[in-house]
Amino acid sequence: MDSMNTKALDAATDALRDAFDRGEGGFEEQAHAALEAASPLLMAEAWNQGLTAGIKCERGEAVANPYEAAK
Repeated sequence: MDSMNTKALDAATDALRDAFDRGEGGFEEQAHAALEAASPLLMAEAWNQGLTAGIKCERGEAVANPYEAAK
């Protein structure tokens, strides 16, 4: 597992633990918290993989990763 996915997993785990500690009882609420925490990190990784693959915007240029701040 690469470091970005490890960070996403850590974020999801922390969010799940926090949701449980806050007493958010249902699985749906806990899963939502975990996915919400991991999503920005996973989107940043997907964007970077697209840049590595040479995917460019409609004008033919590479666009800076808007999800980088999520790291």
